[in-house]
Amino acid sequence: MKFLQCLPSWTSKQLAGYNGVREIRLHNGAPIKVNVEGRWLWCGENGLTSEFDRAKPFDASCDEVVKIACNNSVYAYEKMLCKGYFTLSDGTRFGVSGVYSEGGETFRNYTGICIRVPHCVDCATDVMVKQVANKNTLIVGSPATGKTTLLRDIAKKLSTRFNVVVADERGELDVFGELKNCDVLKWTSKSLAFQMAVRSLSPEYIVCDELAQCDFDGVNRCVSSGVRVIASLHGSRIDMDKPLYKPLTEIFNVILYCVDVGKYEVLAE
Repeated sequence: MKFLQCLPSWTSKQLAGYNGVREIRLHNGAPIKVNVEGRWLWCGENGLTSEFDRAKPFDASCDEVVKIACNNSVYAYEKMLCKGYFTLSDGTRFGVSGVYSEGGETFRNYTGICIRVPHCVDCATDVMVKQVANKNTLIVGSPATGKTTLLRDIAKKLSTRFNVVVADERGELDVFGELKNCDVLKWTSKSLAFQMAVRSLSPEYIVCDELAQCDFDGVNRCVSSGVRVIASLHGSRIDMDKPLYKPLTEIFNVILYCVDVGKYEVLAE
């Protein structure tokens, strides 16, 4: 399933000609908001527009879009949906909002969807690849600044010279056949992927996306086993000075800060 197939036909036709669509935001009864190469636009009657007054309201429902995206088998995606997201086969992430059931385990109905579209960009330069080689590297940045895109390209380029294992917990790294030289552990938790990789796949590097505090110990065990780790983390420059992240600053030799897709700054080296 491709993300355009899930949208109303008038919307998908408007977006089909744009290669730089990064994010689409849907809300019941409200205009559709689209991020194209970092610029926010609205879907109008005659195409994308920067003017809100010319925007056309979303004339379907988020429930309907979710159902289509799940191939009419919403129950098959319930474990992911109860966490607020699910991932299409092409790596597109659907973040969902709405009303939970009384037990808080499933959604009763969906009122909003944030569609994050994956991209393969040649953004890891030869200089960067040399910079992170044989080092533990952390990529920090706010949401939608290109952390996953950069991480994917680094993994792809390192895999031509080293044994790389990718812990792809959410199915967003291994897309478009870009990681065919890597050993990919998909849809499993990072903690289990770390254990499996070290025990049986002889990695020189383990690459993973979106570290959480519960993953810090697993990363430390990998590094203690002689494996290099390259990972991403939601955060800012200021966050890296906080006590919470001190264990990471002691583990990672290189810390890169993503400003936007393909643009980064070196915070530590």
